[in-house]
Order: sequence, then C-alpha cells, then structure tokens
Amino acid sequence: METVDFLFLFKEETVEAIKISTLSGRPEDMRTGALLVGVFEKPKRTPKELKVLDKAAGGALERLIKSGDFSAKMGQCAWIYPSGATFKRLLAVGLGARDKFSPEAFRRAIGFAAREVRRIKSSDAVVALPEGSGADFPGVGDLARAAVEGFIMGAYKFLDYKSKTENSGKIKKFTIVSSAEGGELTRVRRGAEHGAVIAEAVTLARDLANTPGNDLPPEGVARVARIQARKYGLRCKVLGVPQLKRINMNALLAVGSGSSRPPRLVILEYRPKGAPTKKPPLMFVGKGITFDSGGISIKPSANMDQMKYDMSGAAAVMAALVVAARREWNRPVVGIMPCAENLPSAKAYRPGDVVKTASGIRVEVLNTDAEGRMVLSDALHYANRYKPAAVVDLATLTGACVIALGHEAMGLMSRDDDLADKILAVGEACGERAWRLPLWEEYNEQIKSDVADIKNVGGRAAGTITAGAFLARFAKDYKWAHLDIAGTAWNERDWAYRIKGAAGAGVRILAELGEKY
Repeated sequence: METVDFLFLFKEETVEAIKISTLSGRPEDMRTGALLVGVFEKPKRTPKELKVLDKAAGGALERLIKSGDFSAKMGQCAWIYPSGATFKRLLAVGLGARDKFSPEAFRRAIGFAAREVRRIKSSDAVVALPEGSGADFPGVGDLARAAVEGFIMGAYKFLDYKSKTENSGKIKKFTIVSSAEGGELTRVRRGAEHGAVIAEAVTLARDLANTPGNDLPPEGVARVARIQARKYGLRCKVLGVPQLKRINMNALLAVGSGSSRPPRLVILEYRPKGAPTKKPPLMFVGKGITFDSGGISIKPSANMDQMKYDMSGAAAVMAALVVAARREWNRPVVGIMPCAENLPSAKAYRPGDVVKTASGIRVEVLNTDAEGRMVLSDALHYANRYKPAAVVDLATLTGACVIALGHEAMGLMSRDDDLADKILAVGEACGERAWRLPLWEEYNEQIKSDVADIKNVGGRAAGTITAGAFLARFAKDYKWAHLDIAGTAWNERDWAYRIKGAAGAGVRILAELGEKY
C-alpha cells in the first residue's frame, strides 16, 4: 500500500491529516465505513465488473438497479446498507453516459460522493476505480488523480470560524482500490500523489479567499506567502509602502490609500533544484484586493460581504507556486501578487484623479471600483525585470464577464495565439474552462482619455474586453494572457466538487499550464 499524507494547511499551526492510499485489491474485501463504486448511466442490471461486489452486498446493488430508482445520471448517489459485508456502507455513484466518460466526469462524480461521505460523517472512504477498455477510456493514473482531486475538493468545508462542536466529523482516510498491479499500480500511485498536490493547492486558495477581510489584510497575504516559502523552499520578497514609492507603483498605492492597512507587493519565486537553468521564467500575476468596497465609487451593500474573495487571483498564484515547488517543475516560476484594500476615506483616491503608473502611463480614474486593473498595471510592468517566457494574470476583474460567460468559464484575452491555445487546451483537460474574447484594436478607442493617456473604464459595452485592452497596454514586451475569473471564483451553491464560497479558481489551469510549458 502506498500512502500520501495530505494536510489542509496554510496556517502555521498543525491540523489533522487525511491519509490518501492506493491499494491493489478487490473492493468487496475492503473494510471501510463507505465504499464508493461508479455505475454508468441507464444500467439494466448490475455491470459484470461489479457482480462479485454485489454478491458480497447480498444482491443489494442489483435490487437497487432493478427498482428503477437509480438511473446513474451524473452525480446521482444511493446508499446501500449490506449485511455481512466487510464494508459498512456502499455508495452507488452515477457516472453518467459511458461514451462521455472522462477524468473530469469522474472528478465530478467523486465530488458528489465526497459530500455524501461528509454528510454521514464517515471517517474514511474507499473508491473503486472504474474498469473499461478502448482507446478513449481514461488510464488508471488519470482516474486516480481525478478521484483524489474530486474527493478532497468535494469534501472541503471552511470551518475556521466554527466552534469545535460544529467542526466535527472529519474524514481521516481516503483509499483508492483497483485491480492494477506492477507498473499500472505505480501509475495509480503517481496519479494519486499528483491529485493530492493539486487538491491541497486548491484548498490553500479557497481558505485564503474565504478568510474575512478583517483577518487577512495585505500584510496577512504576505505572511501566508512567507509561510509557504519556508515550507516549500520558495523565495519570498515583500515590498511595503517605502519600496513601492521608490519604484513609482503609484497605481497600487492609490488603490490602497483609503485603508489604514497599507498595500503590499508580494513576490514568490521558484527555482528548479540542481544546476542553474537558463530558461526564462513563467510568470503568474494575481489581483490581491483583500476587501473591495468599491472605494469612493462604493458598491451596493447587497453581497458586499463576498468581496473578501476579490483576492482570488493572488490566492491562485500563491497556490500555483506551491505546486511548482512540490512537483519540481523544470522551469523557473515567479508569482506576483499586488495586494491592497479598496476602501473609502478622506485619504482614498477619487474619480477624476490622474495616476502616473510605474510604467509612466498616466491613467484617468473614472471609477474607483475599477481598482483591479489599476493594481495589475503596476504588477505587469514590474514583470518586465524578469524577462519572462510568458505572463498570465488572473483577476476577479469585471462583472461583465459574469454576464457574458456565466459561472462556467473564465474570460481569456491574449495577443499571442500560441499561449492562448495552450491555456484553452489545459483548461479543458483539467476541468477549468476558458473562452477567448477578442482584443481588436478598435476596443482601444473606448479607453482613450481626454485628459490622460488612458482611462480606467471604457463604458458598459464590451466591459470585459476593454478591461483586457487596458491591461494589454502594460504587457507589451512579453507573451501575455489575461484570465478574468469573476464568474468562476465564487460558488453560490454546492455542486459536484464545487463548494459554496470561494472556488479556488485558476489553481488547476495554472498548474496544468506550468506542467506543460
């Protein structure tokens, strides 16, 4: 048996670990409180690969299927309580149509199952990998990775502010059982290890974005970055107000000027072990607005409490750097997180102000709630000093992106077709879709200013695109792409492995890009 320790941890204190194990064996022999088995849609009787298991369950699975109550649609779950079996409970999990089965389908199905396991407060669970044949059927390594990601992300709850009595029923162990042996079992183990790294990174990002603004100011993000740097061998640099003034980061300073808790520029660097590499770094830049009231252009009060997640871009970047270190990528990676609170006060920046950014471009501020592009403008200029191979920025940037794409896809903008195609491909592969929007020259007309070089909003029409056009002005000297995660960074309800609250959006797409770049 192979075991991977998995910690829900971004704070310095120790928390209970979940053990993730892989095992070659038969599901019917498992001793567990919850045995999870997938069933493809519209079964007429028990699938042949589950007949021995069904016999151990006293034919309960066959009876469930024949009753017509279980159609095995994606995410449908049904508990079975067998007598005389080594497992206490059996959960039949709908996998959807066999011809549409993929790692993402399995990830979603196990996400549904994980929430069921948490609901009944089982301390452990075992999942049997589905068996199939054909060129289109996923490999065991991919399925093992998807199972771990789906289970951990689906079982997630943010409980830091709950009392101990409510913070109970933790899942302590998750095991993957399959008939794989030898090299196939090694692929299962490696897939599970990979999934654990990704799921832990998503947990880190979710925890950060779920943390209330009073407990996570810009300096708090810097503190967590230092913790991650010590733990995983990253380099961390934090620039405070004096340093930001010296390098003329006036846009970041302007956005943070209304708060008593000053802004920070947080930089994490990963360098491959061994001989120094001459490869230029891949760079990730994430918007880190730890609370966004809108500033002087104040937001409506409804749902303003959710604006603690406006630093989701920075959270994703920090988590991706952790993945780079744990997965030992062969290319240097740099993460830049411009962090600030956007609050109204006598010192806050105002509509009508003109701000000279670090690049020298002067921006007319028409709306202080368009603060994300302001802080990113300085960060994107700062990226030039690294001579990067490519830069990808992430931000909960525009409500217009939610209107355009809903909550199913990120908005992607780039001048570079190769980079854009890579992002689209890895997004499909890992279950974080993006949709490319144009950056035609005509959109620049909307952000021309009468009194400065550009203005920070271009009107209601094509609001997501004009925000991208704004950022493009500061990313001229390298390959660059922008991901607007406004629609994907917050979940309004539980569904599959998406849990209500901060989503950890962008972690998986950055991690997949970094693996392949």
